[in-house]
Amino acid sequence: MYHFPEEAVLKFVDSLSKKLKGDLSSNNLTKQTEVIKTKLPGLSNTGYIKNVIIPLFQTTMASGERLD
Repeated sequence: MYHFPEEAVLKFVDSLSKKLKGDLSSNNLTKQTEVIKTKLPGLSNTGYIKNVIIPLFQTTMASGERLD
């Protein structure tokens, strides 16, 4: 399992949230995955998006941590 520095993770999630601009408001995992694939064409691995990116995004955003 990878371990990333917390600050790097928060910066990534903050950057992701700015690019998605609230488009992950749907609770449907398939819809969220399609939004990420559309807005971030470099991310195309569905399993990676569903199992890593979305949970990371949701966990970080739920904790309310933001970097300005």
